[in-house]
Amino acid sequence: MLLLATFNDKGALQVQAQANKLSTIEAEIQNLEAENKQLSSEIQALNSDPTTIEKFAREELKLVKPGEIVIVTPEK
Repeated sequence: MLLLATFNDKGALQVQAQANKLSTIEAEIQNLEAENKQLSSEIQALNSDPTTIEKFAREELKLVKPGEIVIVTPEK
């Protein structure tokens, strides 16, 4: 009986393995929810905040204002 309670498909070892798996998945869910919240705030800022929009345009799209001079330096 003791061997069955420990090693069968609903035994103590399997229950412990499933509990560990559940903990890992719950931690991953928390990380994804935090990332989702951060991305949502970025989206909100890009939709409404002129400073964030300008920063994105300059850094990601390499746009400049009329009359600005761009100096490109080589990397390394």
